Amino acid sequence: MVTETHEINRGLSGDPQIQLRLDQYKAYLDDLGNIGTRYSTANGFYVSIVSALLAILALARKAEALASFDVLLYIVVPIFACLLCMIWRESMKSYSSLFKRKFDVLREMEKQLPFKPFLREEELRQEHLSQSGRRMIRNDEWIPVILATPFAAVFLYGLWLACK
Repeated sequence: MVTETHEINRGLSGDPQIQLRLDQYKAYLDDLGNIGTRYSTANGFYVSIVSALLAILALARKAEALASFDVLLYIVVPIFACLLCMIWRESMKSYSSLFKRKFDVLREMEKQLPFKPFLREEELRQEHLSQSGRRMIRNDEWIPVILATPFAAVFLYGLWLACK
């Protein structure tokens, strides 16, 4: 594969249009990588905040200082956590849409190149759809919903305590 790529680069270096397209393609790939890094950073941020909120709830019963605010904590923290999870889910949907558009553009750009790796990857995915399952980013969109569920339960418990 490396030899094939080297030969393609060497054979096409005489055509300035193909070299320009290849350079644009590489730049676009770099941009896609940067977006992937932002995606990972955003996920890490949300996981950290949700984990910290969960830790606050876990300490509410044990810490004397927080014990007097337990009803308030059981209402306010879960509301904040659920709102954060909603924002997180929307963020994941936005990234999903952005990645789709980026890959669509890359596939268009590949039409001008000798080998089309993303197009081929999609063909292989379609051939093995039953084995490949859902796209990962679609699964990632459900993580905030799953993590919001315990907070919703704690919120209901907090309401029950407040009405008691």
